[in-house]
Amino acid sequence: MKEKDVFQNVKDQLLESSERINHIMAPALECINNFSLNWEPIIQQMREEWERMREECSIEYEGVQSQFNAYFNKEGMISPKDVDEFIEWLINKNPDIQMRELIYEAKRPYNYNLFHEYKVKCLKEDWNLAKEIRYWEKNNDDTLKAKKETLSDLITHSKGIEIVEGIKIQYKNIRGKRLKLLLLAFQELGILPKERIAQRFYDCCKSEFNWDIASYQAMNDYKFNDVTDKPELCEMKQYLENLINPK
Repeated sequence: MKEKDVFQNVKDQLLESSERINHIMAPALECINNFSLNWEPIIQQMREEWERMREECSIEYEGVQSQFNAYFNKEGMISPKDVDEFIEWLINKNPDIQMRELIYEAKRPYNYNLFHEYKVKCLKEDWNLAKEIRYWEKNNDDTLKAKKETLSDLITHSKGIEIVEGIKIQYKNIRGKRLKLLLLAFQELGILPKERIAQRFYDCCKSEFNWDIASYQAMNDYKFNDVTDKPELCEMKQYLENLINPK
């Protein structure tokens, strides 16, 4: 067989092999393409949710920076260079947190103190974010045992302690349905998050109030009645507002 014929024969075999591969791979490639198309709306939705979360975090971040600016300057507190650095730190500090809960974390002044302490460690020793994460993972259980979460910790206002002391007097013996109304009042005023907080709120009240507050179900399962419950809810909100901004 001539060299030219050998070359042509090899070429034909390669073309035939390529066609067989294309035929075999076509369904898989089509699946990959469909998979990409199906995921695109989900990815876009996630991107939009992230942008909304970042915008709300930015509002809370700027609010805390403004409210505590004089104190931060007086104490020489180190603040994040921008909201993105703070969000990154929050995510690494709370790896299991849901995206929307970052807004609540950005609202808590105490987190800015923890950020300051992290930055001071970076300045004084060979410290970085990876070491900070390992530190939190190692000490998280001990920290929780040493410092039990309190109701004032949950409240995202600088007067959290005063608010708790006030409701212990004003709403002594509150339980069940009325405790649910109090939770709603906090939430509608924006000083407690609206998601994943009911159990923590109940646990703190049970621990701190020196009276029987009934079961968690008695509080959580109660359905708000817009007609009969609204007047008391409004009264509770007004009382909390007076504690926050006394006249």
